[in-house]
Amino acid sequence: MFVKTKPYFRLMKRILFTRHAKSSWANAGMSDHDRPLNERGLSNAQLLSVEMNSEFEKVQEVYVSSAKRAQETAQHLNLNPAKMKTFKALYTFDYRALLNFIKEMDSSYNYIQIVGHNPAITEFVNSYSNARIDNVPTCGMVLIEWKEAEKWSEIEDVFGKLLMFNTPKRY
Repeated sequence: MFVKTKPYFRLMKRILFTRHAKSSWANAGMSDHDRPLNERGLSNAQLLSVEMNSEFEKVQEVYVSSAKRAQETAQHLNLNPAKMKTFKALYTFDYRALLNFIKEMDSSYNYIQIVGHNPAITEFVNSYSNARIDNVPTCGMVLIEWKEAEKWSEIEDVFGKLLMFNTPKRY
């Protein structure tokens, strides 16, 4: 007797890390959290919104820092507002805090995007993947995949693989 079974597919986890675009320092008295994008930041985000659109469509959820420059970056990248959620916890420069946030994410999502800050992004990518990146520049994007992780809580125990590193300077 022949029994048809479903093929076994191991789900993997992917994160598209996106550093906010270039911010303005025009108002020295403004709080860091409230700084908006400058003209270069706006144009870089708009450029990458076109170049990365097909990748953005694959993302299931987008988690954005509460900082104004991160919010404006997400808006000018034309990310789907229905997929976006804002988190004050992503207004961090510490890769360990970023790791703790990721480990608590809903594991039913396999491909997410995080719009956040350096040095947290660069240090996280270098600590938990095969990537060796000196600096993720403003509006830079890094795609990491963890084939051996079924839950976000497992990513610190397995090594991720760099799939893409993209910056506005490439265009």
